[in-house]
Amino acid sequence: MKIEIEIPDALAEQIEFDARAGKEMIVLELYRREKISGGKAAELLGISLYDFRGLADRFGVELKYDVQELDEDIQDLKDLGR
Repeated sequence: MKIEIEIPDALAEQIEFDARAGKEMIVLELYRREKISGGKAAELLGISLYDFRGLADRFGVELKYDVQELDEDIQDLKDLGR
């Protein structure tokens, strides 16, 4: 699905908004509402789960850590050979 939002250029410049920022805001809100996991959020943004947690922290989004995310962390560590 593709979503387009029209924002006046002056406002976009004032709030430093671009397509990447918009995607991050949507994904963070889905995570905050517990519609997606941290792993899925990271995947949607094309970043590591570690980087997603940093992004969430910067925007004041409370991190949720459940069994699924523990399993993802374990798999990440296995993939890294640790």
